[in-house]
Amino acid sequence: MLKGLILLLVFIVQAAFAQEDIRTLHSAIGKITHCEFSPDGSKAVACSKLTDFYGEKIASIMLFDTQSEKLTQELPVHATFATFSPDNAVLMYWDYGKGLVVRNMTSNAVKIILEGTAENVVFKGKFSRDGKILAVGGVDGKVKVIDATTYKVLHVLQSNDEMKLCIKLDFMSDGTLVSVANGTTKTWDVQTGKEIRKQARTGINTVVPGFATETNRVVMCYQDSTFIAESGTGKILARNDFANFYNGAFSPKGNLYVLSDNEGVYAFNGDATFGKMNGVAIPACEWMDIDRNESKVIIASEVNVLMVDFDYFKKVASRNE
Repeated sequence: MLKGLILLLVFIVQAAFAQEDIRTLHSAIGKITHCEFSPDGSKAVACSKLTDFYGEKIASIMLFDTQSEKLTQELPVHATFATFSPDNAVLMYWDYGKGLVVRNMTSNAVKIILEGTAENVVFKGKFSRDGKILAVGGVDGKVKVIDATTYKVLHVLQSNDEMKLCIKLDFMSDGTLVSVANGTTKTWDVQTGKEIRKQARTGINTVVPGFATETNRVVMCYQDSTFIAESGTGKILARNDFANFYNGAFSPKGNLYVLSDNEGVYAFNGDATFGKMNGVAIPACEWMDIDRNESKVIIASEVNVLMVDFDYFKKVASRNE
């Protein structure tokens, strides 16, 4: 009921702040399904689905400069995700036509490191913080840990027992890897491939993940409530009764998390508190990310790539009047 009341106030909040706070970086032809910042926050990337545009099949990977908020390059690739290496020298993505690809951003040379077979399809991937390994999550729930120099698969991890899609993963500041799939959040030692911690809810298969990578915390939104926990120990740090969202992001330093449903995006402080009107009318949000400096938020909404200042959402989360 609380969520329903806040939904009624979504458009009031939208009007309360200047429209220029929510900026459209680019409008694509196909539906945008992924967006994220580079590790240093200087770049951003988004991916659009393959679309039949008057008989022409169109999809793209869009690259942005985050300071100017301008589109700098567009690659004609149908990708599930794209992510930068820590030095921005390499872009890794899953190309439906080729497989798992690494692209040299200076020469544009590409190398296929996993063949594009049905059992290899990758949904999300990340570089480790030192750039020495890759981790990619598959549609079968498997997470492959790969050497970033030799491209040898070092470990194959099982993110959930049901062999279902691994929807998100990332490396924490303590060097561990966290994966989320089918209501299960796992923390891994990537050097040994051993599972450190598993958190799961029996009979509940909805979890919206967000990782505060600098403070080793995760936010997990189930069908009945939302929890913030330590990724290594599983200790629950905070909880609120907001639930049933389908997407989310946690700021790297743990100061804010955002969750979305069909109506909009909702902002919460890092301790799970929020203002009386914490919704912003951004419908059909497909994916979100917050830069490591906690400066900006990028949002994939239908066919638009949006940029919002981090402080804007902080005001939304704290707004009580």
